[in-house]
Parts: sequence; C-alpha cells; structure tokens
Amino acid sequence: MSKEYRKRKDSQYRSKGERKRSSKDRGRRQKNEPKSGKGFIVFVVLAVLGLGIYSFFALSPQQANALEDKQKELAYQLKDLGLTDEQIDMLGLDEASLSDLENLDMGEVAQMIKMLDDIEDLAIDEKPTTEVESTYSHPLGNAARLIGIQGDYINTIAWTYENGMIYSIEGNGVMYQTDPKTGEWEKIGKQEYKNTDFLFADDGLLYTIEEDGGFYVTKPKGLYGKTSKSGSKVWWGTSTCAVLNNFMYTVEADGGLYATELNDANWKRLGKANFAATLLMFAYDNKLYSVEDNGGLFVVNPTDGSWREYNSSYYWQDARVGACIDNNLYIINKAGHLLLTDLSNEGEQPKVISYDMKNTMHLLNVDGALYAIDGSGSLIEVDINALSEVFNH
Repeated sequence: MSKEYRKRKDSQYRSKGERKRSSKDRGRRQKNEPKSGKGFIVFVVLAVLGLGIYSFFALSPQQANALEDKQKELAYQLKDLGLTDEQIDMLGLDEASLSDLENLDMGEVAQMIKMLDDIEDLAIDEKPTTEVESTYSHPLGNAARLIGIQGDYINTIAWTYENGMIYSIEGNGVMYQTDPKTGEWEKIGKQEYKNTDFLFADDGLLYTIEEDGGFYVTKPKGLYGKTSKSGSKVWWGTSTCAVLNNFMYTVEADGGLYATELNDANWKRLGKANFAATLLMFAYDNKLYSVEDNGGLFVVNPTDGSWREYNSSYYWQDARVGACIDNNLYIINKAGHLLLTDLSNEGEQPKVISYDMKNTMHLLNVDGALYAIDGSGSLIEVDINALSEVFNH
C-alpha cells in the first residue's frame, strides 16, 4: 500500500504517564526569539481591540459569522505559538465578546494573522539564555563534551539521528533539527507532535508512533503522512521498538513482538507473547537484542521471534536508556551505572563504570559517536576512546 501523505490537523493531545507536560512546557527558545512574550501579548491585546469599536449595537449576522471564523483561525494560531486557552480568553477572543464588536476591519484581521504566521515561536516563560559552557561539568569528566548551550534539551521527549542531523521532539510538541557538531538548531513546522511517544529514522525518513496508536512518516522539512491503513491505529500499546532492514519491530501490550514493514505498514506478530517483560530493544548484525526487567539480555531472531540468552547472568537489571553503536551496547541503569557490552563476543560480561549517571535522560548513536542528554537537559558527546581508558582502570 502506498504511503498516504496528509497534513496532520489534530493538535489537541494529552500527555502520557510520567510524561506529563504542563501548558508552559515549550522546549527550546527559537533563534532570535525575544526573551519574554509579554511585549507581544500587549501587542495582540491592542490589535484585538483595534478590530472594531465597542457599541450598543450588535454586529450584523454576516459580520458576526466572518468575525467568528477569523476568531477561530486566530485562536488556533495563538495555540501554535504556545498560549493556553486561559491566556487566549484574556485577550478578548472568547465568544462573549463577539456581539460587542462593530465595524469589523477585515484588513486589520488579515494583517495580524499574517504577522502571526511570520512568528515561529513565543516565549511564555522566561528562560535563561546565558551561555554556561565554561562552568559545565559532568561525572565523566573530560570524556563528556557539552554541545551547544546547557539546558537546551530539558524538555526533549524523543530523538533520533539521520543524515547528519539530530531530530528531537520537545515538550511543546514541535520537532527540531540540530547539528551535532555545533549544537545549532532550528524548528521544523508547528506543534504536530504533542502526542508522539516514539521517534526513529530509516532511509532518510522519520517515523513516529503516537499515543493513540497512529503510525506516521515525516519527510524532514516536508510533508507528514499516515502510513498505517485508513482507520488503523494498532500501535497504541507499544512499549519499545527497534529498526532493522526496513522493518520496525515493536513490543505491544499483549507481550507480542511485531514486525512492521516501513514501506506499507503491513505487520505481523512473530512467535508467541514472550516479550511482556521487555524494557529495551536494539538491532545489530541482523539480529535483535532485548533487555528484560529481570536483568537478562536476549538475542532475538527477527524472522520468527525465537530467542536465546546472551549469557546466563543478569547484569542488565533496571535498564533505563541505551544505545547501540556497531557491536557496542551502552546501557544506563537506575543506579546510574554505565554498562558497555560487546555484542560480537556473546556471553561476555559487561564492563561497568560506577559514575553517577542516573539522571541521564536519553542516549543516541550519532554516526558512530555516543550522545546523551543529561539531567540538566544538556546535549553532550561522550568520547568513547576516553571511556575505554576509564573502563581499563
């Protein structure tokens, strides 16, 4: 089935589980963004009052309908900018004010909407913008290098790497792309991802799994498309996923392992429901690797779902986040220990570094380099060679 590309309009999403986000979570500051949104809010108030003059007379039905359409359009765009429903109401855009406006100036409305289109983001809250690279420190010492500005990724929900860029989805539901060498980033589109649980890349495309079970494909800086069959939202129970050979492998709520073709979203279950305890899944050398909640690491056949123990020990208990770079599997557990496992030497015990990395939120393979987002929301590159020296002590 060919991909059906369409613009996603549903931006009224709710958060999931521990991923609760307040209405003030808004991700990072856009380039050249003002330090505060207060001045702009004042402008909007004045512009709204300038739409017409208050009078004892009601608008004509035609004017009321036209104003209501513009009000809805303007309110939608204000939400895209980050304002809450309560803040929009404070601007006088509620329905009760419609009957009080007279002499509607459609030219002013069109001009204001155009100005709003030109503004990509709005800072509702103050956010420190002072660069603090010189004072940044990490438990790994010289093995960790700060990329960009400390705290830029404090609201990151999910991220992936493709074609030289890091793509991340922030708490405000917006996708950003970041140059991993310089830390410079830019916003892509509007708030299309408030409902996203998983983000991954393959063959130049970005894929997302949504909270409601929808499965979408994104062309960077391009169109959004629904890949699942019309009305099919079968991935609502996804707990973890991995990509291998143009297939997406997911563990679902029934404990089953499912293989989905990325080209047409056709899916099937592999074997029995043996994966209810799976925490994380990775792909390497045409095989899948699952980390279970009892600390076991298993090698999984991506054809039929059969599995075997990587070794008889359970070193990977309480795994939180991980990344696979070639044959090296990096895992951080709840105790904050960083574990390195050589997948090419099956049965080998992982090497453990006992630094406190328990606040690390994400790990990512960035073109063979290990990147992380630490507890301060900072993007760091981990020097693997330096790590090897630490491991050997």
